[in-house]
Amino acid sequence: MTSQLPISQWRVLFFSPNAGLWQTSQLEHELANGLAQRGAQVTVLRCKGLFDSFCPVMKANLLIPESSTKSKKSTCKSCQREEAALRGAARYTTLWIDDFVDTEARARVEAQVQSVSADNWQYVTAGGIPIGIYSTYLSMLHHKVPDVTATQNSWNEYVSDLRNSQYAAEALPTIFPEIQPTHGVIYNPLYPTNRVFTELVLKSEDIQYIGLSASGYVPDRYSTLALYRSVQSSQTAVDSHTLLDSMNNPLSEREIKLVSRHLGQLVQGSDPWVYSTPPTAKPTVEIKQILGIENEHPVAVVLIGSPDETRSSALVGAEFERVPIDQVSTVQEFIEQSLDVARTAPDINFIFRLHPRLAPNKRESIRSPDLDAIEALLATRSSNVTINAPGDGIGLYDVARIASFGINHASSAGLEFLALGIPVIHYDTPRLNAYPPHLGLEVVRMDPIGFLEAVNQAKDIPVSVEIAVPAWRWYAVTLLRAVTHKSWNTQTAPPKIPQEPRLQWLRSLIPQGFRESVSRKRDQQQRNKQVNQVSESVDIPDWIEECIARIGDFDNSIIWNPLSFVRGSSMEERTESDRVAQQIALLRKAIKEYRVS
Repeated sequence: MTSQLPISQWRVLFFSPNAGLWQTSQLEHELANGLAQRGAQVTVLRCKGLFDSFCPVMKANLLIPESSTKSKKSTCKSCQREEAALRGAARYTTLWIDDFVDTEARARVEAQVQSVSADNWQYVTAGGIPIGIYSTYLSMLHHKVPDVTATQNSWNEYVSDLRNSQYAAEALPTIFPEIQPTHGVIYNPLYPTNRVFTELVLKSEDIQYIGLSASGYVPDRYSTLALYRSVQSSQTAVDSHTLLDSMNNPLSEREIKLVSRHLGQLVQGSDPWVYSTPPTAKPTVEIKQILGIENEHPVAVVLIGSPDETRSSALVGAEFERVPIDQVSTVQEFIEQSLDVARTAPDINFIFRLHPRLAPNKRESIRSPDLDAIEALLATRSSNVTINAPGDGIGLYDVARIASFGINHASSAGLEFLALGIPVIHYDTPRLNAYPPHLGLEVVRMDPIGFLEAVNQAKDIPVSVEIAVPAWRWYAVTLLRAVTHKSWNTQTAPPKIPQEPRLQWLRSLIPQGFRESVSRKRDQQQRNKQVNQVSESVDIPDWIEECIARIGDFDNSIIWNPLSFVRGSSMEERTESDRVAQQIALLRKAIKEYRVS
């Protein structure tokens, strides 16, 4: 077993073709350097243009498969500069996947891609890997479609991803025997080309799979590392005995500050990975008026997720099945059941909050086809039901201010409500991955009587710190104790106030494309300087040692059972409760008084 090998005998292979995604590739680079510094033989596999039809770096630079060859080549060059900067500060060996795909292999791939159609794409395989299906993941996410054949744009992106997966399937079986890795490391294993690497690693009993990801800790996301044993592991925190055991340990002072910092960033909604918009600071009376509520009855907020993310991961076999997937409720069922319970509870106001991803938002410009079906369902709503729709100017933390309780299906927003002390009902608990459903009330599928009983119970439960403390512990367990942080920063940065650029009249005379090019080069130079400074250190950081300990502790379970370290000394429970209450009061004050700079 590789877990028993001393690190001096580790042969670690990183698959990292997207150097232009510099935040994640820098994480990979620093981990690879640290492992090499500790004595492992480390090889990083890069791309120098093989995936030039379309790739995640191009997507991040706002290109599409139909973009010009010139634009794609420019992105490739920028990516290669990022790679060269990392390689210049590397203690590891670099290989290029391009060197393992010869002219004949390229011709084979092109012929295979040309033979793919809307009738046979799902049957395409390579070395026993269903790459036809695995290559759907990003296209379905980006275009929010139920099928990659739904639009020409989704099909074009799918074909590009399939081509890249075919290239990976041609090259990797030659590379593995040459390197003979004991460990295979991958960031974002569901990216189609990455999935080929992932499946080859998981097929081998002689290679330890290491899934690498930044955590969900918003303030310092890319200074954190979560390490997983399988593709599905990230969905299994609620099933983990080590994490559930860690919930028994009260928070430390450091953890309270860090969780408070995380929640503060969620409130601001400034992180690109956070869909919610900042609160408006409108009076609660005005928030109710905007949502069409004209009475003082209790308010239930129904948190509706976006079906496309689950649909995309289910198709590629990445969903962890607590029960068979066909026995898990859909968003449509959740809405129908919630509408039914609203009809039987006329003395309660129900706000159906639609996930921002369903509509064009700050991250995406595409309207999900799912929104049409959801709006059709909501058209049958009773008079005590209102809609908090994307774009209506009312954010998650605005409705939280007027909420008596929440009703959740699979949204992480339920945990945000709980962290404010708001009671939450959970419908069909096997569907919830974000946090343990026992933190609130639980309702089984298709049980209208039980659902109504939970609603009547929830409306009489006061908002309290007793509800909040377990939610704060869960944040600490999953964002602090179970993941590795490169550093600890408990200080909340003051909001940045935009200032008018100096010499604006002169800037307006310079073409925007040129200004953006100069800005990118300046940013790249700053990153290169940072990379070199980190790599020049001769000391092995503590976080590298922690990563090594985590890897050595891997078991063979799909369920994520990481080492869980309390960050500091746990408080007495009474002190913990008082400190959480203080922080909630500050958060509520910030929500009420929030002003966009």
